[in-house]
Amino acid sequence: MHRVLGVPDEWEKMEVIRTEVVRWASIWGGVACWPDSLELMFQAACAEGRQRTIDWSLEVWSHMETGRQLLQLLENLDGELPDHPYVLRVLWHEYRNAISTLVEGTTIIKTRVNMVNPGMFALKGESSEI
Repeated sequence: MHRVLGVPDEWEKMEVIRTEVVRWASIWGGVACWPDSLELMFQAACAEGRQRTIDWSLEVWSHMETGRQLLQLLENLDGELPDHPYVLRVLWHEYRNAISTLVEGTTIIKTRVNMVNPGMFALKGESSEI
């Protein structure tokens, strides 16, 4: 239990994760802009050639993996909850928003990168042209 505020360590963990989620989601104009941003970035990468397109795709997939790791951290929050109902409600709100942002962002990456770049990571026998 945090001695000064009377708030469990779980609150502090959530604050650290929330800060990382905001940082993760703020790239490329924010999650709401990602469908358009990813398409424009893909087109720009294609204009620079195949290697840049591959590098860009790997950067985006790496960003998605970071989001998945943040989701894992949220899933592992299982410590002591605050006693005060208002503090508990705020903690739940932050938790819910973080999960929503991460799920939306990782889903956009999975769907949009595959749509704008079908074949970059195609299975054998599928088109692999850029």
